[in-house]
Amino acid sequence: MPTLPIPFFSALVLGFLLIRMVIFDRRHGPLAGLLAVCAVQGVILSLAQHYHVAGMRFAQPIVAMVIPPVAWVAFRTTAVRRARVADLVHVTALMVMIVAPVFLDTLIPLVFVGYGAAILWFSAKGADALPRLGLEAGDLPARIWLVIGAALIGSGVTDVMIVVAQNLGAAGWQPWIISIYVSVMLLVIGGLSLSTSLVPSLPAQDEPHEIT
Repeated sequence: MPTLPIPFFSALVLGFLLIRMVIFDRRHGPLAGLLAVCAVQGVILSLAQHYHVAGMRFAQPIVAMVIPPVAWVAFRTTAVRRARVADLVHVTALMVMIVAPVFLDTLIPLVFVGYGAAILWFSAKGADALPRLGLEAGDLPARIWLVIGAALIGSGVTDVMIVVAQNLGAAGWQPWIISIYVSVMLLVIGGLSLSTSLVPSLPAQDEPHEIT
């Protein structure tokens, strides 16, 4: 009998939220990208871990590596400043992964924890550190980003748990860790990105031009 794994269910929910964001709310920026990559990761996790589709295990860490830098760029461009070409530098970690996959077990948790900690650090400064967000939202956007940052860190810890389980010969724990913890993290990160409190209060054309 066909079954629907938890990560795939999470992907369906995130896909529905993405359609709502793009079609009904007409939001097509970095937050939509963050929601999309979380949905794609849910599908890939299901295909790799539950259905054992060939090639998906290689795609799984690649998409996972995309989530933290996309979250960081979404945070910076919606809360702090407009997008810059220099933001593309955050995807260079993918090149390291492709060239030196032997470092995956160490690199992926570090990327999640690093970007999550950076988002926590800046969000903890409160509304004053988020000039692009409306004052009427108060501290709510900062709190949302705090949760997203914590979720990224939690996902990094989950990757460590998976490696530990493998090294301890408890590979049977891996599907449960992925199904429960990773799915929850994807839903938290993707779901919170839908909040209208994270929408910049000023359109890009009304903002002063930056010198840098």
